[in-house]
This record gives sequence, structure tokens and C-alpha cells, in this order.
Amino acid sequence: MKSLERKAKDNLIFNDRGGYTFPTHNLYPAQWCWDSCFVAMGFATFDIDRAILELENLFKGQWKNGMVPHIVFHENDLSYFPNSKYWNVLNLVKECNNVHLATSGITQPPVASIAIRWIIERYSLEEKQSLRIIELIKKIMLWHNWFYAERNPMKTNLVNIFHPWESGMDNSPNWDDLLKNVKTGELLDIEKLRKDTTYANANERPTTEEYKKYINLVENFKKFKFNQFEIHKNNQFSVIDTAFNSILMRANIDLIWLHDYFKIKNKFELKTWNENAFLNLDTLWSSEFNQYGCYDLNRKEKIFTPSISQFFILFAGEAENKNIPKIIDKLKEWLPKVNYLMPSFSPYSDKFDPSRYWRGPVWLIVNWIIYEGLVRCNETTIANRIKDHSIKLIEISGFREYYNPIDGSGCGGRKFSWTSSLYLSWLNT
Repeated sequence: MKSLERKAKDNLIFNDRGGYTFPTHNLYPAQWCWDSCFVAMGFATFDIDRAILELENLFKGQWKNGMVPHIVFHENDLSYFPNSKYWNVLNLVKECNNVHLATSGITQPPVASIAIRWIIERYSLEEKQSLRIIELIKKIMLWHNWFYAERNPMKTNLVNIFHPWESGMDNSPNWDDLLKNVKTGELLDIEKLRKDTTYANANERPTTEEYKKYINLVENFKKFKFNQFEIHKNNQFSVIDTAFNSILMRANIDLIWLHDYFKIKNKFELKTWNENAFLNLDTLWSSEFNQYGCYDLNRKEKIFTPSISQFFILFAGEAENKNIPKIIDKLKEWLPKVNYLMPSFSPYSDKFDPSRYWRGPVWLIVNWIIYEGLVRCNETTIANRIKDHSIKLIEISGFREYYNPIDGSGCGGRKFSWTSSLYLSWLNT
């Protein structure tokens, strides 16, 4: 019988498309941004060159303005929706896109510098590999600069997102109230066009009503040819998300570390961005809920939902944050309610759904982020419990996309790439 380590490596090799990796076959037939960054970590445990190539192929889709799209379509595979033909960025945004490669028109959490630092801290690089990494660092710097240039509407260095897909947590209850403002366009037969429910249980996926709103937002982006300034003025969904900003702040810290490691200059802006972001973070704190919330830029109001995203601030790297003990105490309150950690939404909430995508299931990518944050806060007992639960879920249900926190059953895609990679990363922690 194959070991789990061997199965994890085999999953990555199976999903490898010759230099980039599907999250899983059929369900996600392209290269996804933050998936690939964590996939690079998995490949690094047995093939450094292949790990670097994963990131190089992701950044082939980088726009000239610095944005890294959340999907890069290396193949003209129309089995997925929305596909490259639907996004149509090659025709709509030629002035800012590398026109040879189709992509989506939005971004995802910027975890590339986090993945690269993780790799460098564990493995020795040859000279050619180091030079390739330095080129990637330059591109990552352009990406981070894009956030502060084009997604910084309040000039607080807390950046905003235009779509739930950008958060990485598509149908989280975080967005329920915000999506009420979004119309459901009737131009497209979404139920017929979406393919995800062909390959995964519909009860484990976002609803058709939610999908209609997701697509209507994209229709609006296309109307303005993905011009960020015009979208800022006219979008029905614009939110400062604490989880997204926590990841960006951590990514800035790791990008500073990479500049120091390779003796690269021009890191001053990174420090300034983070200092201002941490300073303004307190505006999103609620003493009533003991958590950082999101901010709806359209309604000009804060949003506090009991989502896993409230704990991402542990990952951000602000050691002097006086609210950290309160956040950890709140995290501990969730522990007795589930058999497997960490649910993506509070198990005390009436919106908790243990098997529907981001409304309750365990995602190992989130577990890895929370684990890393807790370790940095010297909360190793809880951190190791989360790690042990993650490995146990794989032992019970295989390398699935996400898991039911009550019974441990697997949900969504199978032979999932980032689940496999995170398992390999934990073996090398």
C-alpha cells in the first residue's frame, strides 16, 4: 500500500500539465493563483526546479500593470465556466495585458512571497535557481505595488476586493449582506453554463443564485474593460477584507525578508505600506465582538460575521497587537463544537453548513494559515492540534478539496493539489 507521502506526490504529478498544475482534474482545468503558490511548496519537497517553474508559469499571466490574475488559461479548455472565452481579456485589456496568454480579470490573495520564503528556509538553491527566484521577486514587487496603486481607495493601505472570488472564500457568509446589493443578471443561463456541479455534489457548491451574482459582477467589469478606476466608481461589491489584508501584510514581511536574503534594494515601500496598514487596522476592530471586521465601501459600514477569516490576523505578523489574546480566546471557543478543526464558519451560527464550500467545511489551506499564525504567537498546543486534525482528515477521507468538520467526510474535488502540497509541507515543518 502506498504511503500518504507517496500519494501526495503522485497527486501533484497527476495534476501536472507540464509546468503548471490543475487544482484537480475536470473541476478546475486551469492554473489558479494562490493554489499554485502552495503547490510550489509541495513540489519543492522533491523537485526545486519544478517548484520554481510553477511560479514562473503563473507569472507569465501577469498584466503589465502588475496584477496577477486569479486564473491563467494556458490551454483553450472551454469545459470550465467562466472560461477564457467568457473573460475575453485579450480583446478588452490589450493595453495592460501580456496579450499572448488568456487570463481572468481579477486577482487572489498574494501568497507568492510566502511560498518562496518557505522554500528558501528549508532547501538550498543552486545559483541558477537563485537567479530565477530573484526574477520572480521583481514580479512579486510589481504585484504588491499594484494593490497599493489601484486597490487602495481610502489611502489607508488597507486594500479592497471587487469580487468574492478575489477573497478566495467565494460563498462565505461574510458576503451575504453585500451580495444583496448585486443584481442577478438574466442575460446568461448560469445553471446550464456552470460545470462545477457536474464534477462535485451541488449541495457542496455555491448555489445557482450566488453564481448569478458572481457572473453579474464580472459582466460589470467587462463593461468597463477591467479599468480599476471605473470599477471603483461603479461596482456593486467593494469591500476591505481583513483576511485578504492579513495575507498581504504577511506577504510584505516575507517579501522584505527575500529582499534582505538576496541583497536586493528598493524595499522601503514595503515597510511603509505595512506600517500604515497596521496603524489603520484598528479602525476595523470591534470591542463588542472581539474581532476585526470587513468594511463595505458602498454602504460605508463595518461587517462582523463569525467567519474563520477573523483569525487570519494571527498570520499577519504584528507581534505587538494588543488584541491577539482576545482573538485566540475566541478561537478556542470553537473547539468543543466540532470534531475536526478548523471550520470555515462558526459552528454556533445558524448559517453554519458543514459541507457547503466556505460556509462551514474545513479547508487545509486555512488550517495552514491559522497554524502558522498560532505558532508565531507561541500557541503551539492549539497549532499542533490543528495540524494533527488536518492529517487525520487526509487519513480518513483522502486528499479532498475540503472536509466536513463534524464527521470528517471529504467534499468537493479529489486528489486535490494544494491539500497534497500542504500535507507534504507539514512533513517538512
